[in-house]
Amino acid sequence: MPVVIVFGLSILTVRSMAILNPTPAQATKIDVLGKQFWWNFAYPETTSDAGGVVTNGNEIIMPTKQPVALTITSGDVIHGFWAPNIGGQRAAMPAVKKTWQVDTDRAGVYQGNCSQLCGGSHANMRYKVVALDQDRYNTTLAAMKAYRAPEPAPGSAEARGYALFMQGKASTQAVACAACHRVQGTPAAGAAGPDLSFFGTRRTLGAGMWEAMTAAQWTEPKAKEQLHEWIKHSPAVKPGSLMPSYDGSEYLSKGQKLKGGVLTDAEIDDISAYLRSLKLPEEADYWSGTPINGANASGGTQ
Repeated sequence: MPVVIVFGLSILTVRSMAILNPTPAQATKIDVLGKQFWWNFAYPETTSDAGGVVTNGNEIIMPTKQPVALTITSGDVIHGFWAPNIGGQRAAMPAVKKTWQVDTDRAGVYQGNCSQLCGGSHANMRYKVVALDQDRYNTTLAAMKAYRAPEPAPGSAEARGYALFMQGKASTQAVACAACHRVQGTPAAGAAGPDLSFFGTRRTLGAGMWEAMTAAQWTEPKAKEQLHEWIKHSPAVKPGSLMPSYDGSEYLSKGQKLKGGVLTDAEIDDISAYLRSLKLPEEADYWSGTPINGANASGGTQ
């Protein structure tokens, strides 16, 4: 009986691997990068008009009713990519790229998590899968390809935030956000942190620790406060975060104790205003009208 059971399981395993591992040539290709403690999703076959591959941080957009080929790797330790609604778990390993197939027939927003213990904020390393019908997916991807960050009006909060984002504040040793983050269509091309090109459209913050699910998104008072606190002292609100603090406090980065630079609350609000301005056009808002499935279907934390 044990031999019969093992033989039967072997047949089922081989059959499942044959379905999951090969990916057809016409599959939508998405590259997945896991790092402590966030995710980046790149579309290697779509080059931005502003230069570079189209990328989005912590929110993966995929089409329904067709195979999607995910090529998964890690930039530091082993992570686990797991979004139960679109497929099984796969390890994200440093220096290793593995491609496997996922799919879903139903449009909606699904929860994804890191399933491999990877450090202090393992439980805070989340992401959203936004599955769109083909026409909406094509519209969104075309808008992401054509996107260039808007130029802020002179003297506006967004303009002041843009200057701080790009240059930091040398007099108080506040590091420029652009050193670690990319914003499509600007000189910001950092790769140490998530791509922020479409932050104003996104509804998650801190790799899914906070959600802004109301129509007001990051202007809703509670969400606005969370965004402010995140920028001000990320390591204090998310254990293990490698983002520097901007309140002058000490924080740990890869085992080293560092002292953050200083920005005033008003300056942090200016950076927040700039981030909120980074929006895709309304027709490419992939959250709009997309049903949210799972435990947070009632509207997240807001």
